[in-house]
Amino acid sequence: MSKYIDLPKINPVTHVEDPRLPHNKWCGPAAVSILTGMPAELAAEWIRIRRGKSGTTKGIRGTSYSEVTSALAAAGCRIWTCGFEPNKTLTHWLKRRNRKATYLVEAGDHYIVVRGNKACCGKVGEVVSVRKIPGRRARVNRVWRIQKLSGYKFKDLALPTRHKKVWDEKKQHWKLQA
Repeated sequence: MSKYIDLPKINPVTHVEDPRLPHNKWCGPAAVSILTGMPAELAAEWIRIRRGKSGTTKGIRGTSYSEVTSALAAAGCRIWTCGFEPNKTLTHWLKRRNRKATYLVEAGDHYIVVRGNKACCGKVGEVVSVRKIPGRRARVNRVWRIQKLSGYKFKDLALPTRHKKVWDEKKQHWKLQA
């Protein structure tokens, strides 16, 4: 039976210098990077695979919650949707949360990771106090509690296989080839 545990800490956003991956600093891949410790470019590639657009050289700009949560699930995280009071600001939510848990918050069309009195997002890039996080007046849209699989090391994640489009002459359509 697999056991899930709370994340001991949140990480700053990390980047990798890989010519195969475009530089990415937007909030969806940054949130995955903060929670797992994987580079934001690798997280963006996981999101591209979810979209069916692996191998493109464009950065990920807008991500849906299903893309971010599926990338976290692929990285061995367990995600729960948490209840919250609708139409309340991030500041209001921060006062009424469990400070021992790790949360991914969507507020003002932006993803913010909160644990204890620390927070991190793609705008800041570093772990800072919740009082210094931008967008504290933004309305909270969704909240998830995040846990990781016990004994699972995020460093074990490899770069997903990149597919390229190849024209199939017989069937007269594009197909993906590894």
